[in-house]
Amino acid sequence: LFRMVVWLRGGRLFTLIVTFLFFTGLLLTFRLLGGDESVRGHSFVVIVDVTSLRHGDVPGVLEIVRAYNHQLAVDAPSDWVDSVRLRFHPVETLPDAPHGHTTVHWTSPTTVQIDYVSINDAVRGLGRVLATPVSQRMGTIQDTRLFSKTGVMLDVSRGAAYTLETHRLLLRRFALMGINVVLLYMEDMYEVPGEELFGYLRGRYSRNELQSLDDYADALGIELVPCIQTLGHLEQVLHWRSFKDVRDTYDVLLVRENETKSLVQKLLEAAHAPFRSTRIHIGFDETEHLGLGKSLKKNGYLDQWQVFRGHLNVVSTLCKQLGLKPMAWSDMIFKWRSPTKEYYDTTLEISEEVIDSIPDNVDLVYWDYYNLDSDVYRGMISKHQSLAEHSPYPRQTVMATGAWCWNRFWSHYPHASQTIDPFMLSAKTHHINEVLITLWGDDGHEVDIRSALPAVHYFAEHSYSVDTVDMTWLRESFRAIHRGDFDEWIAASHLDIHASLSDLAHFNTPVSVAKSLLWEDPLLGHLQADLSDVSDLADHYSTLSSQLALYAQHDPVLRLPAQLGRVLSLKVPFHADVVQSLHSGDVRRLRTILTQKIPDLLREIDVLWRIHRALWLQLYQPFGLEILEHRYGSLRIRLESLRDRLQGCLITGTSDSCLHALSDVVATRHATQWPKDVIGWGDCASPSAFYLIPHQ
Repeated sequence: LFRMVVWLRGGRLFTLIVTFLFFTGLLLTFRLLGGDESVRGHSFVVIVDVTSLRHGDVPGVLEIVRAYNHQLAVDAPSDWVDSVRLRFHPVETLPDAPHGHTTVHWTSPTTVQIDYVSINDAVRGLGRVLATPVSQRMGTIQDTRLFSKTGVMLDVSRGAAYTLETHRLLLRRFALMGINVVLLYMEDMYEVPGEELFGYLRGRYSRNELQSLDDYADALGIELVPCIQTLGHLEQVLHWRSFKDVRDTYDVLLVRENETKSLVQKLLEAAHAPFRSTRIHIGFDETEHLGLGKSLKKNGYLDQWQVFRGHLNVVSTLCKQLGLKPMAWSDMIFKWRSPTKEYYDTTLEISEEVIDSIPDNVDLVYWDYYNLDSDVYRGMISKHQSLAEHSPYPRQTVMATGAWCWNRFWSHYPHASQTIDPFMLSAKTHHINEVLITLWGDDGHEVDIRSALPAVHYFAEHSYSVDTVDMTWLRESFRAIHRGDFDEWIAASHLDIHASLSDLAHFNTPVSVAKSLLWEDPLLGHLQADLSDVSDLADHYSTLSSQLALYAQHDPVLRLPAQLGRVLSLKVPFHADVVQSLHSGDVRRLRTILTQKIPDLLREIDVLWRIHRALWLQLYQPFGLEILEHRYGSLRIRLESLRDRLQGCLITGTSDSCLHALSDVVATRHATQWPKDVIGWGDCASPSAFYLIPHQ
């Protein structure tokens, strides 16, 4: 560029001026952007007195200062006029705040003190200072923890393994929200000595990598807990032939075998090794196939409940021997004993036999992402607490809600908040000590995990709020910590919300409509018969895309949902347009589809793919990207196939011959109420149940 300027202007002085302006612009841009988590729209800096911290708390606070270096510093920059001087004051736990608290004292608009119990409380207070508007910089605000442990579960097993830097970014943001526990859900994503196929080509974390994350979390006052599987959900491991001797069904271990017990012990040892915490989550959820594969052939039918409780005792005994405190999902305990085989069976009576069956050292995790009725939560909590109260040993009930980020491109915050409210209010009423919010990544983890942050932040603020969350404060805090506008991020949830989707209201969960309609086969259009107004839905996506595109100009995180809306605005009406044109014999319209609409759709899909790929490589390891790109590739190939077939029949035949040649496109569609409430890629790509039958 500079050589061109010299050539055009022929003078060194002009070149020097241009060079000076260019680098000055870069410097100003850097100052505006600040660190990797700097905040737009704020013009003050907080000068942090790290000498006022406990010595061991300094590293964690310095990590926050480094990441938010546009607003935080340990020395006063000479060019900052509006600055706040911050001191910390370590205190003891208050009798009325046994779980910890943070008190922020604004003695003037430019001086503030944070009283804190733990380093996590200190960082929470720092987040509050960052988000406090100038008009509110006076007086005292106390944040009191209502739970001893408020946690997040991160899923690194369903296709996307976060990079270490993504983990660190999330840990910083969690700490600023007051989150003090993080569970890492790792089915096969941790290093197990001697098991090369464990996490093979899936981004498995080494022991050193997990240890470094544990060190980082500890500096921020966060307990990092391994969350593994010791019974089910092990299909990523069990599909390898070398594990055939411990495989019952495609995803469940063959229990009551010495080889299986040895493997489980090895898993427990390897999963615990990198972490300080002696707690470990051992899984045990959704194992309905237990005893129905190789075990059935070998032993005949065995009572599943007896097999389940037997293996739970084996694993709990191994945990005792290793000095570990296990927790397990509770769903199968209820399902096995319920006459209806349902988890949320409010009529189920907890018998002494069930109480006696659960090992004394196992805490139960009641997970519920669905119910909107507080009565259901209260009933389920009471049943879990009865299991603990009648146990001769102390057993905690842990509760887990969900961010509704799984099996979709963008988290469904509106539904998540509707479930979080009764969940958290019930947990407070029943004095639950530990609550979690889960960030699952089912079916390939297509989601931008950052889209779950509004739900996580709402959940975190609930853990400091006696009743409801102060939404005005939440918006301020969200902007300060996440560099985004809360309402703009929530707008992207409307990819799955529109009046024309009301026909799908028979589901008790929000359907991932945007994902389903993106991956829906463009020739078959087998999902569209359930939509009441395709045209109106296309207009919705067009309007939403334009809105999100404006937001994306100042917030790149919103580029993915904006482009997804753009693609859907073209794709949703596409199949109906082709069918109508073929039936009417409108050759001109068919040629428009051939020469304009198919190329336009292919081009926008390519843009979406490239945005999605860039996002993936920014947040996640490259492993798992192949699954995502297979999906984009198959979508493109099907459109190209339609283009070639349509072109062939238009060249060589009549509209009637096109109807015959494209009989799969014009075949009659029937409303199916969609295959299930959570639709995976396979359900969208074809109405055929073309999945690989697992080996038993």
